Amino acid sequence: MQLLPALKTYLEAQTEPLVRVSRTATAARPDSSTYVLAGPTNGPLANVLFKPLSLTRYKISATVSYTDAANDFGFMLGACDGTNEFYSLRFVPSQNRFSFDRTNRNSLNPGTSAVADVPFPMQPNTPYSVDIVQENSVVVVYLNGVAALSSRIYKAPRTSWGIFADKSTATFRNLTVTKP
Repeated sequence: MQLLPALKTYLEAQTEPLVRVSRTATAARPDSSTYVLAGPTNGPLANVLFKPLSLTRYKISATVSYTDAANDFGFMLGACDGTNEFYSLRFVPSQNRFSFDRTNRNSLNPGTSAVADVPFPMQPNTPYSVDIVQENSVVVVYLNGVAALSSRIYKAPRTSWGIFADKSTATFRNLTVTKP
């Protein structure tokens, strides 16, 4: 599934600046719109946390790839912190799925049932386009023009958001936020 061209044009009228709140030492920034997150096998997840967006509708976009993934990587919404208390929109390569979880990170395990998920086959070193459209509490994620996931995330509006990699190495290129 793809974002409709008219909606894409509407949501990309203006670029919203990314204001970083924090970044772990294992999150490198080789250029202004790219982050490489290397979550160590024994240690905290790598993450970058951004300032809340005071918007009722917007789009977060990125091209995401990974070199290795013992666990998962993805986007944090409704983030109270960058380590545990957030909702995750996550790529799970070992299960070839993309899922939305409300469970705190320290409680997630391979058997955790996702709130919503979609099958999404993945391979290392392959770029995947991601568009996350949020309007109030409704969040729709478009993946590479072939899959979509939608859910209500009541905690998402006006809270911090970010990107993470847990026991994985992932690259987030062309990370942007746009608005009407």
